[in-house]
Amino acid sequence: MIKCGFCKKVINGQPAYLNQKVYHSGCLVRMKNTRLDKKYKKSLFEGALKHLIIKHQEIGKEEDQFLGQTTLKKYDIYENAFSLAKRNGLKKTYKQFSDYFGVSEQSIKRTLGLKYASKETWKHIKKGRISAMRVAEIIYSKGRKHEKEIVEWVIQTGATKYETSNYRTGEEKSMQMLSGEYSGLISQIKKIGGVITKSKSSMPEKLRDKLKPHLETLKVNLDEVLKDWELKWK
Repeated sequence: MIKCGFCKKVINGQPAYLNQKVYHSGCLVRMKNTRLDKKYKKSLFEGALKHLIIKHQEIGKEEDQFLGQTTLKKYDIYENAFSLAKRNGLKKTYKQFSDYFGVSEQSIKRTLGLKYASKETWKHIKKGRISAMRVAEIIYSKGRKHEKEIVEWVIQTGATKYETSNYRTGEEKSMQMLSGEYSGLISQIKKIGGVITKSKSSMPEKLRDKLKPHLETLKVNLDEVLKDWELKWK
């Protein structure tokens, strides 16, 4: 008894072949139409989704510019508030101003990060190439050191806020690579130390004699490295 590979109903008078799928003639047509229908629906979905993505990006740009203008206004307020306190000989903290304005300390610190923006970045802001809000977030989250790199990347690529938050600087990528290399080194040091510790009493004398000069050299090198680190980090 053989069943159709599409509808699973019995096919009468059809010889059986090992591992061969057979179909009713009508089912073959239905299969073809089903596949075409799926491709057509997928094409329709992807086309409609692409249109929605473009609309979403346009709204994102409008929102970015609006929040950028709001950020500039808040920047002026916070900057004036700190200047006012300073002129009157008052020492005010971010915490105190967060209570005054009803916002988080983080929000005030992020907004005031604009005062560290370079002249070139301010030119980009004024020309509308990048919003003040995005610049404030870049400086606050990534630091002044990487401002130029990330600002230029955002302008060139039109990166979204989400993409910008996930951006990894060249330094971060290098550190990640170094971290991987050093983690392997740490693993090797632990492994060598463990082997030597376990076998120090049972190790053959000839092997001990052979290892001794290498270990002594290693000790001298390690002592020099540790001494150098202590001097640098005092």
